[in-house]
Amino acid sequence: MNLSLFSIDDFAAETIRERENRLEKRRVNYQRRKYLSSDINGFKKGCKHVRRQAVEQNLARNNRYPQCTDAFPIKLLTTNKQKSSTEDSKQEWNREIFNSDFEVFQGESLDGRDDALLRSPKSPSSSSNNDSSDSVSSEDENRTTFSIDQEDRELHSFTSLTVNGVALRFLQLLRQSQISKKESEQFLSFFKSLLPVPNQMPKDMNSLLKHLGVNNYFNKRTICVICEKELSRNESLCSRCPHAEKKHVAFIFDTDLHGLLSSIILRLSSDIEQYKKRISNRYLQTKYDIPFAKAYEHLLQKFPVNNLLTLLLHVDSVGLTKSTKQKLWICDASILEIPPKLRYCRSNIFLISMYIGYSDPNVKLWLKSSFSAISLLKQTDLQVPDVQQVFRLKVYGCIADCPALKVMANMIGHTGYYPCFYCHIKGTHVREAKKRQYEFQTAPMNRTVNSFELNSKAAEENNQNVFGHLGTSILDEIVDIPLPHALIIDYSHVTLLRHFRTITITIVSSLEPSKRKKIDDALRKQIFPHFFHRKMKGIEDFSFIKATELKNLLLYGFIPHFMHYLTIDQLAFVSLLIIGIRLIHADDNFTNSTSITANELLCRYYSDHHMYFLHHANFVLHLHQHFRQIYEYHGPLSSVNTFAQEDFIGYIKRNRNGTTSFENLFAHYYNIDVLLKRFSNNDARLLNGPLDLFPMNKEEPFFLELLNYHRDICGCNNYQGCVKTYRRCLIRQKMFHSLQYVKRKRTNSYSVQYEIRSGLKEFGIIEVFFQCKGNTYALIKNFQVTNAFSDHFQGSRYYDLLKRSIDKFYFVVKRTNNGRLISAEKVEKHLVIFEDIFGKALLITPISSMTEHD
Repeated sequence: MNLSLFSIDDFAAETIRERENRLEKRRVNYQRRKYLSSDINGFKKGCKHVRRQAVEQNLARNNRYPQCTDAFPIKLLTTNKQKSSTEDSKQEWNREIFNSDFEVFQGESLDGRDDALLRSPKSPSSSSNNDSSDSVSSEDENRTTFSIDQEDRELHSFTSLTVNGVALRFLQLLRQSQISKKESEQFLSFFKSLLPVPNQMPKDMNSLLKHLGVNNYFNKRTICVICEKELSRNESLCSRCPHAEKKHVAFIFDTDLHGLLSSIILRLSSDIEQYKKRISNRYLQTKYDIPFAKAYEHLLQKFPVNNLLTLLLHVDSVGLTKSTKQKLWICDASILEIPPKLRYCRSNIFLISMYIGYSDPNVKLWLKSSFSAISLLKQTDLQVPDVQQVFRLKVYGCIADCPALKVMANMIGHTGYYPCFYCHIKGTHVREAKKRQYEFQTAPMNRTVNSFELNSKAAEENNQNVFGHLGTSILDEIVDIPLPHALIIDYSHVTLLRHFRTITITIVSSLEPSKRKKIDDALRKQIFPHFFHRKMKGIEDFSFIKATELKNLLLYGFIPHFMHYLTIDQLAFVSLLIIGIRLIHADDNFTNSTSITANELLCRYYSDHHMYFLHHANFVLHLHQHFRQIYEYHGPLSSVNTFAQEDFIGYIKRNRNGTTSFENLFAHYYNIDVLLKRFSNNDARLLNGPLDLFPMNKEEPFFLELLNYHRDICGCNNYQGCVKTYRRCLIRQKMFHSLQYVKRKRTNSYSVQYEIRSGLKEFGIIEVFFQCKGNTYALIKNFQVTNAFSDHFQGSRYYDLLKRSIDKFYFVVKRTNNGRLISAEKVEKHLVIFEDIFGKALLITPISSMTEHD
């Protein structure tokens, strides 16, 4: 057949018929694939068959249309001036059908849909005859330079799902499932094979990550730990060192600090702004936190004009493999201007640098580059797109356990002399115990800012130990609070994992097996509020106990569960430590008497320690003498700890699959998680108010009581329309339950402390929440205090010292049938209830802090 004999009209009609045939085939294929989807193997075979047919058809059409283009050159069609205006418009309409059809057959369509084959003559893509050739060329140029990130397209023509949405959800599932990189590629390939052809799903993981805009926040360095030379990418071992081995190579990953900071500030800008307003109104603050302590106040006085954004650094290490002793060291930071509940979320702590090696790092070699970047950021204003505020970056200090803190301070460890960061206590070596002991001193000589600086410089110049200093600290370069005040010890390591764990093991080992069994059972059965993710372990499991479990035992469970198995003096002596820690742990408003009383209890515990325990006067016990300084300068222990940072380093460590190249996997998954956090809804918070509306039955025992209260409050006769009852209520972003909440399982979030008038606290059980005339109320069955808990310690030598303090935390009560109606805003704290301690009476204690990471 001679194509040159055909007119343009005939060819356009043939093109339209072919298009209709293709649409019909596509509908048939879609129904066939839908039928095959019930059997995955048959579905995959069907998809392969459809793809094979599509390829064969495209090859046939590609061989045919060059002849068509020779017979009907586009240039001749668009420059023919001798035809009538009607024929011009008709021919141009047909030519556009031909051109669009040709482009689709060549596989160059952006979305691959046949609906794009026909364009309206009035559409913007249609052009005049004079500009048609330019229009085609510019369209081709745009197509070749089109980026997949510039437009969120539909996944394929049979769905409204977009590529970005599907790719993001797919990536979230991979991270939640902890799937390796290799298996991720296989899942993506399999998922893509199930989709109709053509589709826009990325073909591999690299394309998917690039499409979503995953940034690389890391700069990798490889160094030789022997000569400290930085190796090139092609070097696996140091060429300078003839005896270099794999264990002499370390990897350092420095992050893009500005990018990570900006992502957090962008998400939490409103929370930062609100909390900074509370910081500025310091005298109206009811909760004690780091920004309300002396050290932060010193920063505000030093930089009164700047809008501060303050970083608290943290350094720690964790083992990666036991066989090779490979370790991961991280330096991370949190922002103090974020409210404490959000500050210690894992997603709001950002990484500064990682060190992966077989030996402890030279901290100046490791962190020199990152700290230089921080110094540069401090010199200029920190601006974040879409955030109106302009910040000035400051570094508050460094918190860590003692081994990491001595590395950052460049001081001797606890096995040497003068190891304390705050005073010049020397310590004595006890040969019998084969360890250093630090006996109590009434007035130790404290390190001052001047003495700390002079001694560290002298040690650096003379290369010797000067009162525990081995040289200058790398923190001197960036901290805005002078050393040693910028060094913050962590009570979760000092108190919980070290000292308290040791003395508890000693006490337990002195008890009879039958008593240990009773204590063990009672600890395991103890009920806590719903937000306690870790309860208390039995005393037989102390080899694998966590710091959070020890915290719950120290603050709440030890005194009630051990009081019947220890003598009065023994229990009172341990109570000195427990009550002293509870006083400076709570986030209640700061008073001078709080720190003074806590210091008296802890110092008495320290001075009498030798009377109850042998060779337990370790360095960690001595550090309790400085807890008053920590509390006054930096805030309560509930804010000054490393629970969240320990969780963060554990999360980094878990981001690995296989047995090699840990360092690259850590960086790879961290980059992905930064992106996913940007799209997550975890930061969404409920509004304060009642939750879980339910109808109240007349058979309920307190129905008449509610009816009477309604008459007193409202006075109307429409009880059903006026009163709404609820099972739960969110008060100051704290969730409280009532007895009507049936999903509470083995938790107790309905026993509460509430305020009836200023300074007067009472306790009870919430029966139900209800609303009347727009106000929320709680109906409470009241507890009656029977006697002071300190009466149990009357025969102890520490009774006078303990009496006033211990009665603030423990109460002996009994249940009553007395109901009380209070405003929901009067509910303050949850309670932990200990039953079977005093027969029918209950022993209760309020929760110390709601903001501490659990």
